[in-house]
Amino acid sequence: MVPGLIAGAVGALIAVLLSLPLQSPDDIFFNSLTVGLGGTVLALIAGAVWNAVQRSSNAVRAFTLAMGAGFVLVVLAALGLETQMSRSFSYIAPIAAANFGAIVLLTPMLAQRAIPMWAGAVGVVLPLALGVALMSQHDTQTTALALPSSTSIAATTATSTTASSTATTSGTASSSATAAATTAAGGTTTSAAGTKTTNDVKGVTYVVSDGSTSQFVVREKIAQLPLPNDATMKNTAITGNVYLDGRPTVVNLDMTKFSSDQSMRDRFISQQWGRSNATTTVTIGSLSSLPTSYKTGETVKQKVSGTIKVQGNEVPITFDVEAKMDESGTLNVLASTSFKWSDLKMTAPSTPTVAVQDEVAAQVLLVAKPTKA
Repeated sequence: MVPGLIAGAVGALIAVLLSLPLQSPDDIFFNSLTVGLGGTVLALIAGAVWNAVQRSSNAVRAFTLAMGAGFVLVVLAALGLETQMSRSFSYIAPIAAANFGAIVLLTPMLAQRAIPMWAGAVGVVLPLALGVALMSQHDTQTTALALPSSTSIAATTATSTTASSTATTSGTASSSATAAATTAAGGTTTSAAGTKTTNDVKGVTYVVSDGSTSQFVVREKIAQLPLPNDATMKNTAITGNVYLDGRPTVVNLDMTKFSSDQSMRDRFISQQWGRSNATTTVTIGSLSSLPTSYKTGETVKQKVSGTIKVQGNEVPITFDVEAKMDESGTLNVLASTSFKWSDLKMTAPSTPTVAVQDEVAAQVLLVAKPTKA
């Protein structure tokens, strides 16, 4: 039995380490601890199977067939689970292959050596210990949104006095957009080469287009894990128009379209936010102080205040905005903010197994293309 135990323990150790770079379909059910636990159970099974067949004339063949059958069953189970939990197969299959492969390869080799029973007991404990030690490691990293890369020129410093109007996420976007491409000093100036003035954007509608995205990051504590984890939700279902000539800007987000690296989390959020008022609407008015000139590719920074209407509640919010316009006239706006669920008159979307912290970091990146009315 000991050869199977040790071979299984080695396979379990490999599986735990292999699980780290793989994308877990759900951190509650698939993490280093559960992988270590599964590997330990498989080690015990391998030890029992080897103990049963080791005295037969074709022990290696019988053992290999038994382990092969077990691997096939695990793969079939992973395929079935894929229908309920995306990425299950791509996560489970390589881990199972490493685990079963180590067992089939090492068990006959170890059987030729005299190994004390205590070595098998130690081997079974090691995968569990490693799984516990690595429980705080997660396979995903949060990447902040950013404006398209280009040489950033120091923008004209402007004190941005933001009007109290209805604006938020998009509002910020619009505000930054305004900051990035208009002038408040007078609409009669003629734009020089590579610059934008009020006349250039008058009557122009900047339509929110492909490439626009929003994301929010919140700390969540999964019951089985000792440390909190960053949950990142992203959404590209954004529509609306941005105006730089003083007209109100309106941007809409479909709250049912947020997605993350966890399909179960996505379904829960979609159900919670899709019951009613699934569209979040952001509006922004004009700004009172803008740069007097703006060069194509220049990044302008500004702080914008407005309101956001989410789940039927309209509340004020403030964004830090960066914006710039490229040579084609496309307006890129990045708005960043942080808030508490209570600020939006909402409760944190927690479950019995997951506790979500109240502080949320949010970003909106708008790619708005100009159309002349």
